[in-house]
Amino acid sequence: GGGGGGGGGGAWAKYYEGEELRAEIQRDLDRLYMDGCNDEYFMKTERQSLMLTILYVWSCMHPSPSYRQGMHELLAPVLFTLERDATLCAGTDDAGMATITDTTHLEADAFLLFEKVMESTVDWYYTEDNPHIQGPDGG
Repeated sequence: GGGGGGGGGGAWAKYYEGEELRAEIQRDLDRLYMDGCNDEYFMKTERQSLMLTILYVWSCMHPSPSYRQGMHELLAPVLFTLERDATLCAGTDDAGMATITDTTHLEADAFLLFEKVMESTVDWYYTEDNPHIQGPDGG
């Protein structure tokens, strides 16, 4: 099911697609371990929630290719580095360094950096059934 009757079927279908996508991302996050981190690092609920949000929003903004297994492994070192730098620079007298390592906007910072990483790696995630469309010139 899921379609329902009447004119709301499209909205429900979109809702259930979103739920399926979040569940797929969460499955990958539940298996995320990175060399150099203790095994519990990426298992923290707050960290997983932040990563789920970033990956889900990015996927919605980029329906082709959307989310693919392994993207979470590109986000992980971005988030780890931002958090590590914030910890290392905590209490610094350097106002500029304090500003750029402030975790107030950690989610937005991680999203923007992930977006940049994906600009150069997104082609890894296209498949025959989900080919990359280069642009208006078809190139």
